Amino acid sequence: MTTTSRNSYERLQAESAFSTPGRNILLQNHNSSATATLPLPECFELSDVDIVLQSSDSANFRVHKSILVSSSQFFKDMLSLPQPSSNETVDGLPVVRLPEDAEIVRALITVLYPIPSEIPTSYERFLALLGAAQKYDMPAVLRTIRAEVHYKGLSAPAPAQAFRAYAIAFSKGLLPETRSAAHLTLDYPLTFEALGDDLPLFMGSALSVLADYRNTCRDSVVSCLESFLDVRNGLSKIWVGCPSSGAQPEHSQKSGLAVPVPELSRSIPKSFVLANCWASRGRVRL
Repeated sequence: MTTTSRNSYERLQAESAFSTPGRNILLQNHNSSATATLPLPECFELSDVDIVLQSSDSANFRVHKSILVSSSQFFKDMLSLPQPSSNETVDGLPVVRLPEDAEIVRALITVLYPIPSEIPTSYERFLALLGAAQKYDMPAVLRTIRAEVHYKGLSAPAPAQAFRAYAIAFSKGLLPETRSAAHLTLDYPLTFEALGDDLPLFMGSALSVLADYRNTCRDSVVSCLESFLDVRNGLSKIWVGCPSSGAQPEHSQKSGLAVPVPELSRSIPKSFVLANCWASRGRVRL
């Protein structure tokens, strides 16, 4: 098992052992009759299943080891380890307990198999599903989820939830969603009042990275406006020879807007349009 996979496995075990009132109460008694096996879509073939995934709210899902192993390096490493005979079983099948709830586990399974997927419509639950796929090292599943959500037009949070979406995406290491949410926060002041109850969600350097990003966006706007208002060298080219398509004007190439931001790994394009003319495009890295 690789060091990364071993660390992920240890974190999974720690999460699974954590008990929250009303959520994981059945984990203290694995033989409880309240544990249920939830049915998957009717087209799902249950023959030859050989493992059970149990959610944090004690719902059981019967799946195939081969599917888990082929889709996830995490499960490939974990299931390659010798399993003690004292491990919990359901109908003779080994059980792997997961910290995600039944909705997320079920959604993840429907993406793994060639059956109709059940992607959550709530953006926060969508992030939870992406976070699970990322945690279990499922790159193909991540691409599938993002593509389907984008096709359905559900790939952006509500503007009022931008700070919350940013904090959740940042904590799960979801870079595309982090960039998208950070862009949406520009419409709101970064104050304790604006963050409100979502402040505890900002883990580690999340808040400082967001502040750096917003400062760089501000500096880009100021640079653009200063260049526009500088008439010492004649009429601004923003107003002269506006391109109809394609080529970027010489003025914007010299505007000095390509400013890198520490800890941010990809660019977020931010266009500044004056007089219906594409004058310049600043790139701020997140």
